[in-house]
Amino acid sequence: MVRRTCRTVWPTCIVVLVLATLLPGCGTTRVNQTPDDLLQRRLQYVQSYLDQTNERYKTLLDRSKAELDEYKAGRRPTPPVIDFLVISSGSDYGAYGAGFL
Repeated sequence: MVRRTCRTVWPTCIVVLVLATLLPGCGTTRVNQTPDDLLQRRLQYVQSYLDQTNERYKTLLDRSKAELDEYKAGRRPTPPVIDFLVISSGSDYGAYGAGFL
């Protein structure tokens, strides 16, 4: 039985790791797309994003409205609450790049 030492195993592991990391990128090709195609894809993405955002907020507001109606009817002890978190980068000019979550 051959006894392997750390001196022979580590270089082999490093070579295998490097090859496993780099070789998958060698066999891929990228299809050239025209600027019009890219613009169309971006417009589709933006519309999809806006539709999903609209649906998300509509669902949130519908749920809050239902909870408010229950509160007004006396079936709920507390009014509904919507919590938002606003994150600012805190630059020299104030809320540069603020995120509204």
